[in-house]
Amino acid sequence: MNGQKEQKNNQKKVNLFQYNTKKTLFIVLSILISQLDIFATMQKPDVLLWNGDTLFLNKSPLEELPEVCEKILEQEEFISSGCWNGFIAEWIIENDTLCLKNIYSYSTRKKINHRLEKILGTKFENGRIRADWFSESIIGGFGRYLNCSYFLVYENERLMKFEKGKLDKVKELNSENIDYSIDSKKVEEFVYMNFDWEMFDIDKDFFNSATVYVQADTLGKIKKIQFEYCSEKVIEKEIKRILMLIPNWGRYYWLGSPYEFAESYYFEFNNEQMYKYAR
Repeated sequence: MNGQKEQKNNQKKVNLFQYNTKKTLFIVLSILISQLDIFATMQKPDVLLWNGDTLFLNKSPLEELPEVCEKILEQEEFISSGCWNGFIAEWIIENDTLCLKNIYSYSTRKKINHRLEKILGTKFENGRIRADWFSESIIGGFGRYLNCSYFLVYENERLMKFEKGKLDKVKELNSENIDYSIDSKKVEEFVYMNFDWEMFDIDKDFFNSATVYVQADTLGKIKKIQFEYCSEKVIEKEIKRILMLIPNWGRYYWLGSPYEFAESYYFEFNNEQMYKYAR
């Protein structure tokens, strides 16, 4: 009995390795074909509904069944760099049990529940398929988010551990002090409202600009202010002074770990801005 179980686990590892290998090859081929950085395209995540929250998952529970994912891919019209699984699934937790509600083809945007039933050899019962194959950890992000080009950093994260589809452990990770980092307009207005406009001659037309990169540590404290461009040194000094007045740039988590905030901001200084913000 133990030998059969070990053989089954070994076969699962082989299947998962083969699936991941094919997925990696697809990514490499996509890069060569499109001459675009694959990681510049954010992946469409599976969705989990739980306790009134909509969580966006860092991976699909179906990926633990690599042979199923392969068969789904084989029937897709095309594969997008934005969704190398070829599908987007909708999950729900009911009575502490992870269940699949729906699955959609990414290429056609149509529901493919019947296709999955044939592949799995099981039926949706009362609109659900229990994910009793899933004994892994998964992370769901929800709430507001930072768009970091390659990925999303969510306001909140929920770490969930399952055992044969049953919810075993949950850990909440919530961001703090994110008012400025989540809203670039708020940062821009803070700079304009605190800027020393008296350095300009009110009787003359003027135009200056600056682009500045701000990086904060995992506690939200500034660790770097770097100017990518600034038309005047005195303006650079003033912007830096004001940015240092922002008390905290937020504490975030990404995939369960503290995340260092970083963002670039563009500022314009002209007569119109001065009339609007000067006290």
